[in-house]
Amino acid sequence: MPGPNHPSFQNLQRITAAQLNGLLDSTVTRGNPRVGQIAIRGSRLITAANVDLLARLNGGNNSNAAGAGGASREIPAVSVGQNYELAELNALAAQGIRYGRRADMNNLAEGEPILDTNNHLWIWSGSGWLSLRREQPSMAAIANIAQLTGSALSLQLPAASGGSGQFTYALTGAPSWVKRSGRNLSGTFEYRASAWRLKWTATDAVSGLTISRSFSLQSTGTVLAAPSPAASAILNDRLVISWQAIVGASSYQHRRKEAGDSDFGGWTSAGSATKIAVAGLSPGTRYEFEVRAIGIGQFITSAAGVISAMTANRTLDKPLIWQNSAYQTGSSLAPKWTLVVIARADRSSFGNWPENIGFEVQTATTTGSLDSAPWETSRISNNVRRRVANGIHTWTIISTAARSSRQGLIRVRVTAQGYFTSPHSTTIVLPGA
Repeated sequence: MPGPNHPSFQNLQRITAAQLNGLLDSTVTRGNPRVGQIAIRGSRLITAANVDLLARLNGGNNSNAAGAGGASREIPAVSVGQNYELAELNALAAQGIRYGRRADMNNLAEGEPILDTNNHLWIWSGSGWLSLRREQPSMAAIANIAQLTGSALSLQLPAASGGSGQFTYALTGAPSWVKRSGRNLSGTFEYRASAWRLKWTATDAVSGLTISRSFSLQSTGTVLAAPSPAASAILNDRLVISWQAIVGASSYQHRRKEAGDSDFGGWTSAGSATKIAVAGLSPGTRYEFEVRAIGIGQFITSAAGVISAMTANRTLDKPLIWQNSAYQTGSSLAPKWTLVVIARADRSSFGNWPENIGFEVQTATTTGSLDSAPWETSRISNNVRRRVANGIHTWTIISTAARSSRQGLIRVRVTAQGYFTSPHSTTIVLPGA
């Protein structure tokens, strides 16, 4: 077959009656055809001119092609130089209908179907071409859906109809929480205000024609107010973050990062608490904290409230030894040393010593070495007392360790969680009586 001039007829191929029969379910119309279309009537493929194409293709004559109650007629010819039966077909050309002239093809009998590379079916009708298009599938529209956050999605997507009746389906644009089984969608709307645009596409398994319907899913509800966090009890390696209770919140989440870092990392649940103690921080470092309120049902998780805070870089005040004594009790004559220490020379306050401080004591005889002696810990619960009398702030430390009755040396330093240990003071203690 010589190569035609019109691009629609490149690499055309002849088709058989069996191939044409296979196209019956994908033609344009099943009712009364217009010129340029075909229709199915019983087992016959009828043109607008009442010509039975199957009968003609199988060697029948026009008497076999008559429509019900009508005389047989040829496919009408057109004037020389025209390409369509009617001007109406010209309007359809913009929709992708292909056409050509009789001179474009050789060795084709009138009424012989051909198929182009785009799977359009053509019939020669004397001096012009009829395009037998495959039927475009149809599908119902899909309504947009708006539901409360946390509610269940239950949606059956429409089936396509027309064409060959054999379709494959695809869904695009769906969020991860949407689950699909066939044409059914399920899932739980996320607890945040958001909207998603989805597309449902059916593809004709025979013709390859597609039809799509777009729709949206939207989670709705009341967005919770964002917490307003504040920092307190700021120490070297810890602090406390607190925030107000949010009406409608079921719980709270928080996360942190060092200032300048790009990633906050994952969220940590605070349960229903509105205060958290954060430890394990670096001294003198600025941190950023985010807190958000978590909603369920009609309430949508809030935006995050942000607070920036810097940890302390604080060393405890050096203790001053105001008084010291040593005494012995009991028949064992085990000495006990009593120290009265202060934080400030004027004894007007405890300086930066917190309530939970502890004292570490290092002792040795005057002939020994304090540097090699171990530090022994005394705390409030272990014979350490805090006292304020007449405006004088003192701590009294009673050492319970047995000491030599000889004159000795003692060092004292102050410790507390969240602070650097203080420098130490040294004094001489006389033996007990």
